[in-house]
Amino acid sequence: MILIVDDEIRMRRLVGDFLKTEGYEIIEAQDGKEELEKIATDNGVTFKEIYADAGNAEQFSEVIKAALAESGGFDILVNNAGITRDGLSFRMKMQDWDDVIRVNLTSAFIACQIVSSDMIKKRTGCEHVYLSILT
Repeated sequence: MILIVDDEIRMRRLVGDFLKTEGYEIIEAQDGKEELEKIATDNGVTFKEIYADAGNAEQFSEVIKAALAESGGFDILVNNAGITRDGLSFRMKMQDWDDVIRVNLTSAFIACQIVSSDMIKKRTGCEHVYLSILT
């Protein structure tokens, strides 16, 4: 089973290609239901969508824990949640900086911490994928 933390179409296509050969069940923690549902259906695997604000550590943590409990565990974690606040660094507001760090780094840390802890306990699962795809 794969947990995808993402809302990027290109990521869903990459995962779809992987699913063609591996047959994993998918749980996604962001937007993009229609695209991933189609990929799952086309490849004969299950899809379930959940929503979490990757910038809200408490909510994000609870949603990931609930998905973990409901699914029984994940074999692969794909972290690709991210935002940009483009501009010159000397003009960047501290709130923008905090938003980027919270979504891009803290959410990845939280998901990795929760999922890898379960993988270690169960001695299953093996992959954590961290990507950065900007459109």
